[in-house]
Amino acid sequence: MMKTYRNNFTSFETSIKINSLENSAQMQKRLDIIKSGMKDHVFKSSPKNLLILALIVLVGFPLLILLPPVGIPLSVFALLTFIKKLNKKKKMLTKAYIENFLQPVLDQILEDTKINYYKLIDDMDFLALMFNHAQIYKGECNIVFGDEYKTEFSNLNVMHYREQKGENVATDDDFIGQVLRVKIPTKIKGHHRIIPKDKKKIRGKNLYGPYRGLYKDEIEVPTESIKFNKSYSIFSTDEFYAKLFLDPKIIDIFTNWIDKMKISLYMDENSISILYQSDKYLFPAPITEEEIDDLSLAGEYEKVRDQLADFYSLIDIIREKF
Repeated sequence: MMKTYRNNFTSFETSIKINSLENSAQMQKRLDIIKSGMKDHVFKSSPKNLLILALIVLVGFPLLILLPPVGIPLSVFALLTFIKKLNKKKKMLTKAYIENFLQPVLDQILEDTKINYYKLIDDMDFLALMFNHAQIYKGECNIVFGDEYKTEFSNLNVMHYREQKGENVATDDDFIGQVLRVKIPTKIKGHHRIIPKDKKKIRGKNLYGPYRGLYKDEIEVPTESIKFNKSYSIFSTDEFYAKLFLDPKIIDIFTNWIDKMKISLYMDENSISILYQSDKYLFPAPITEEEIDDLSLAGEYEKVRDQLADFYSLIDIIREKF
């Protein structure tokens, strides 16, 4: 029988262990030192920083007007230097947050969990099959859980260019949320996609917003659930396995997510991927002193339990079928 891990995220014993660890005098002293060090990397409106900004404006602007050959490169250099300094501070804050708060909590849930904050998920080709105009992928907080399947998590932003007079002038968001992906043999031929429907229709035809509708080699597979069929479409190149996969338990799970957020699924011969359209990133690193003061191991565990447990549970249940 396939081992499951979803109960690791809501374990009462884990909560007790984290609270006991954090409440010890030794850990409290250590966390106070860590937070103090993190505050050194917060950008502050100090006289020094305000003076630097003032010099950039007061010196750079007149030079741009009076001596463009000198003013342009000098202003660009000053601005890039300032941005580089801000990015360095942000990376230091992120590193401290991961090493001292997020990583210790995830280790209590699943040992050997790895975090690469600036990495996206591996193998994003399937996203082109999920969205109509996916051109740009951004994200952060890549987590590879320490389960035997190496389930992968990442924040994800899918975008496309908006053209105006034949030129790419801006980007539009198609998706902001999270993706969970596991590599596991599924025995299906081709792929399945479960896509959320828009509430509106045009001339009786379903709309899917940025998501891709039915396309070549796919068939739409209906279910016996009216509520499910109202909210989702299943497109598949393997009707037999699609019907086998869509048992009442899976249908109920997807139906129960309708009021929470839009979710979608992609499955092929070797992987299962679920997209959660939460419209926000999870586990952002702190950037203000107030956010640093609010950090705690127990607080991060609550975030994981409240925000990630349901995500992981869904892919864990689907994985059981294979």
